[in-house]
Amino acid sequence: MSEQRSDRVVDLDAARLPRPRPSLESSVPVAWVQGTLALDVAPHVEPPARHLTTRLAPRPSPGQAGRPPGVGNADVASLPRDQRAALEAFATRWVTAAVQIAMADRPVTQMLRNCTPEVYADLSERSRAVLESAGPHRARIIRPVVMSVRTCLVRTDALEVAAHVRHGPRSRAVAARLEHVRGRWQGVAVTFG
Repeated sequence: MSEQRSDRVVDLDAARLPRPRPSLESSVPVAWVQGTLALDVAPHVEPPARHLTTRLAPRPSPGQAGRPPGVGNADVASLPRDQRAALEAFATRWVTAAVQIAMADRPVTQMLRNCTPEVYADLSERSRAVLESAGPHRARIIRPVVMSVRTCLVRTDALEVAAHVRHGPRSRAVAARLEHVRGRWQGVAVTFG
């Protein structure tokens, strides 16, 4: 919006704007840590004091069956290393699937072969409750992520699992027990904390 007056252009919008205030930089001193965390970045001259001595547990040789009980982990029983690694991978997949089912991101029927009827009923109830509370136009923005999984082999046919699950800014815990039933590993108990 401008008017033409005798060879001069006047911007009416600019004429209505308030005049800029004097700069605050001249009246307030600027610290060298302003806008950042005030961390002590000076190098430490003395080494830290050693309060604890750490000792690494001896690793078994490749032919040896697993780690001995109580050495380097919480296992009570032992399995050959390749079977133990496969079991840990299965436990991670199982917990991830259980969390996704509980949040209704995955159909509960995918766990039919890998859990007992009680666990299956619990997971389907959790999934149904999430779907009902979200309404017909459910939009999932943040998905839960399994951050870490810890396992403990309590018997050669029983594994206990603890998982840290991140859901946005919040963290939750999931505990499960997997047992070898009728030729396959199945979840016999699961608890969401």
